[in-house]
Amino acid sequence: MVNNLAKTLIQRLPAFEYDFDGDPRWQLIFNNGGRKWFYLVVSYYNSVYYINEHIGEPASIQVDEHGEMAANMHYATAYSGETKWPTLFSQALEYLDRVEKDWVNEYRQLVMKFPYKYRQGVIHSKLARHYCEDIRRIDEELGGENLRKFVFMVENRKIIHLHDGRVKDLTAAKYFEYCKVAYLNSHLDLDEKTKQLSGIELYKLFADRRHEGLTEIEQDSVSEFRDWMEGKHPKKQPGGHPGKYCAVGTLPISRYTSPRTGSGRTISTRSDSRVIRLAGLRKR
Repeated sequence: MVNNLAKTLIQRLPAFEYDFDGDPRWQLIFNNGGRKWFYLVVSYYNSVYYINEHIGEPASIQVDEHGEMAANMHYATAYSGETKWPTLFSQALEYLDRVEKDWVNEYRQLVMKFPYKYRQGVIHSKLARHYCEDIRRIDEELGGENLRKFVFMVENRKIIHLHDGRVKDLTAAKYFEYCKVAYLNSHLDLDEKTKQLSGIELYKLFADRRHEGLTEIEQDSVSEFRDWMEGKHPKKQPGGHPGKYCAVGTLPISRYTSPRTGSGRTISTRSDSRVIRLAGLRKR
C-alpha cells in the first residue's frame, strides 16, 4: 500500500541526518500539541526504511523508497497501516517543519517537556554505581583478563554486529545453553543450586512443556535441530509454544526467528534489554 505521507516523510528525512557512523538513522521525538508524545526511530538499510514507535504499544513497519508500506519482516511487532501510521506521519512532518523553522526552540521544548519516564540514554558506569549501589557489577564478575577482552570488544565495536556473534552450526544442546544465558540475565530470583542447572534443565523447569518435541530430539545433532526448526523432524509436534520460556507469570525473555532468506534463518533470544544472538541456520 503506497502512502503519500510516508513517501513525503522518507524524502525529507535525509536533510535531517545527524549520525554518519553506520547506516542512516533518525530519532524523531515530538508531541501532538498536547500531552501525548511519540518517539519514532527510523533506520535505512538496503533501500528500505524501518520505522518503529517506542512509546506505548510498540509498533513497527517498513516503507520502501516509493512509499510502499508493509509489515516489518524483521520484528514481531504490531502493524496498523490503515489507522495509526498516517496520523503519525502527518504529525512527524509537522515536527520537521517546526525544526526547520526554529530548531533551537524545538530542542528547548523537548528538554523542558519530554517526560522523564520516556528518556533513555547512556551514562558513565561510575555514575551509575554511585547512585545505584546494588547495580550488577559486570566488571567484578568478569575480572582480570576476561574484563580486558570485554573492554576490547566494546571499544572495537565487535559486539554490535550480528555476524560477530553468530553460531553457524546450532544444535538443541547449544540452543538450550544460550537459553540459560537468557534465564540468568533475566529478573528471575534464582538460587545458587538453580543457577548450576543445565540449559535444558532450566527450560524444563520454567517452560510450560509445550515444547513441540524440542527436548526429545538428538541434542547434539545439527541436522536434527535444523529439521525441527523447519518442521520436518518426525518428533515435531505442532500446536505447542516452545518459545514460552516461563509457564507462570510474565518473564521478560522472548525468542524471535527471522523469515528464511538465501543464507538461512537467524534465531535470537531477548532478556530484558539484552539480546543474546543465537544462530544463523544455513542451508547445506
